[in-house]
Amino acid sequence: MALLLTLAVPVAGEVDFDALRQLAPEARLRQTVDFFSGLGSRVAGYPGAEQAALHVHRQFRHIDLHNITFHKYDVSVPIDHGGRLNVVDGPSVELHGLWPNLVRTSSLPDGGIDGRLIWGGAGEFEDLDGQDVSGSVVVLDFNSGDNWLNTAYLGASAVVFIEPDSTVYLEGEKKFLTMPLDMPRFWVSDSDGLALRRAIDARGGNAQAHLEYRMDWERQPAWNVMGMIPGYDPLLKDDVIVLESYYDAMSIVPSIAPGAEQAAGITALLELAHYFREHPPARSVLFLATSAHHLALRGVDDFIQRYLRDEDPFIDRMVVRRVVEAALSRGLIDEAADGISYRLGNKTFTAKKPLCAMSQMSIRSSSARSSKRPYAKAKISSASRKVRGAFAIVTALR
Repeated sequence: MALLLTLAVPVAGEVDFDALRQLAPEARLRQTVDFFSGLGSRVAGYPGAEQAALHVHRQFRHIDLHNITFHKYDVSVPIDHGGRLNVVDGPSVELHGLWPNLVRTSSLPDGGIDGRLIWGGAGEFEDLDGQDVSGSVVVLDFNSGDNWLNTAYLGASAVVFIEPDSTVYLEGEKKFLTMPLDMPRFWVSDSDGLALRRAIDARGGNAQAHLEYRMDWERQPAWNVMGMIPGYDPLLKDDVIVLESYYDAMSIVPSIAPGAEQAAGITALLELAHYFREHPPARSVLFLATSAHHLALRGVDDFIQRYLRDEDPFIDRMVVRRVVEAALSRGLIDEAADGISYRLGNKTFTAKKPLCAMSQMSIRSSSARSSKRPYAKAKISSASRKVRGAFAIVTALR
């Protein structure tokens, strides 16, 4: 130990920060973040997320990555179809629904609802004291924690939150529940919120309003984008390092999710791609841009299901996916405009699994399960036979 301490010599290193700045120019970083955050909502399933995927694809091509690939999958997401709050003889403001309470969205009945519009401040019981909350639409400050539940206890028909000057993540977390409470909750801009408060004050604190709004759970397409830089070392190039980042965003208000901070990851991934293109690595590097990160890591899950699963029951899922993709590429089936339905002859199937259900039953009745095979290669070989068998059945059904 004494010898080691004697031999230990302090090492002083210098970092050339100017050189580091040149590797990732600030102007380019700002441009990338500004682009992603300027797409409106990047929640998976919304138009901004699709535009983000296309931009990543363009950047991968510009950087000159190899084997650039799109992989499409579907997600279940609450889609905001819009709505308005109209004060009788007063202002009309746009409504944005908050994230659902479990599965219950903020959709209102056909024809909307009518009710008193009252100011509830921070939602404390003392703020509501003396007001008839039952059946009312209560306007609250957004930075009010979970006090909106107080209005629910008192029988309010809906809550409208006013955009704050600033807020924190925890405030958003407190605006929805993991149980399906039927309590419509909305967001309005700060200017619209001010107009509502003035309308309430001008009417002695008891304005009348009509609200209409729709948000539906829908199956929407999402995409992973990936590209490769092959390694230069002949002994190491078959080793693949995967660098992943998501490009979607999330917000308590799904239709308003610019996600500037959440764009930092995909910006870093693009900069790493620039770097490794100029400084080729010994091992191959796969750059993976995923979506639906905030929807149970759906994008990463899709990548894993496609490439990293070699055990039952994942083999069967891989069969379904590969059969559909092969049938699409050969024109045996048609993809519907919604991106998640498929036409085979005169029949339409929603999602891949129903399309292959008949094929899967045929495969299972005629093919031994691969679970007893001791080696992954045997399982993959079994999967390949299943794919060919299922593909033949789809071809015959055509």
